[in-house]
Amino acid sequence: MKKIILMSALSIATFGVMNAQTAATPATQTATSHKQLPQVRAKAMVSKVTNACALQGEQISKVNNLYIEYFTKLDAIGTDAVKATDLAKTVDNSLKGILSPSQLKLWQEASSSK
Repeated sequence: MKKIILMSALSIATFGVMNAQTAATPATQTATSHKQLPQVRAKAMVSKVTNACALQGEQISKVNNLYIEYFTKLDAIGTDAVKATDLAKTVDNSLKGILSPSQLKLWQEASSSK
């Protein structure tokens, strides 16, 4: 009888731990995304820009390098909101030099519709 109770308790505890490991809260998801390498986060942003603007050839590598640099600097800044805002403005200005006017308009529409 003790073995049955012990096995039941162990099974319940195991399922509880498995469920706790798979359920991620928004705060956990945000913290996890910041632990990713800048290259991984840059690749995700390049995909978004490419899907919105249909980037071509050299534009893809330029946007990728821009976002790798951005996320590297953003990680170094930490929680300074003013510096992060300035850095985001710098990225926006750099995108103006990489994207064509029509692509820039598409990107602005796509990024503002979030």
